[in-house]
Amino acid sequence: MIRYCYLDASALVKRYTVETGSVMVHNLLDRLLPLRPTRLLISWLGFLEVVAVLNRHHNDGRLTKQLFQQAMLRLSEEAAQMRFLTISDEIAARALPVMLRHNLNASDALYLQQVLDWQAEHDARTDMIILIAADERLLRAAHAEGVETLSPENDPLDRAHNLLAI
Repeated sequence: MIRYCYLDASALVKRYTVETGSVMVHNLLDRLLPLRPTRLLISWLGFLEVVAVLNRHHNDGRLTKQLFQQAMLRLSEEAAQMRFLTISDEIAARALPVMLRHNLNASDALYLQQVLDWQAEHDARTDMIILIAADERLLRAAHAEGVETLSPENDPLDRAHNLLAI
């Protein structure tokens, strides 16, 4: 079975900031980027959200100019290796019932809809997608929709390794 990882912004940002769950995200990306970067899926919206967090940390003094520039360079270089999933008007429209059904914010509903669409387009016998997120509401909604999930803040590292077969 080929395993793909969808990282939402709450997980991806942990690669470029120090916070709970950063160790797991570093470990996963350090292992997956050199070997299987196209199995890492992200959204343009998530990418932009991570840039916004880094910029906010720079503007409020939590990141020096040098650290901000290093983080932005690393994010750009690593994201260029990953597969970006697009957000169309159709995906946004399909996200509305998901948002209402699970009481999600707009970005989380879009992330989950992207995962659900990816899942619907692939053969579950050969391809599996794992949503990696730190947002508990999003994780619960994904689980309710039948999506495998991984929390960098709450799941042990060995579960991540076993789930991703790395």
